[in-house]
Amino acid sequence: MTSDAESFGKRIARLRQQRGWTQERLAERLAVSRVAVSHIEMGLSIPSERTVVLLAGLFDTEPHLLVAGSNYPTPNVIAYPAWPAAIPPPNSCGRY
Repeated sequence: MTSDAESFGKRIARLRQQRGWTQERLAERLAVSRVAVSHIEMGLSIPSERTVVLLAGLFDTEPHLLVAGSNYPTPNVIAYPAWPAAIPPPNSCGRY
């Protein structure tokens, strides 16, 4: 990642401020505490994939666009329920 990339937390803070929302208002819409929003914005915690989806909805964007170019960690492929079409499923022994 390049050093000029915007951190995920700063991006959330910028989008929140552009809408004129307080941390408290965003927290209410996410059903989390204001402290949780503060921690995300300061980079002290990483929101779950569920929270990223909620944030994307609130900010009228797609989750992958919300995290693109930021320091949000690449999600673990195992966390996704659908098996990617490009990868054959394992056989009954769990091997390819």
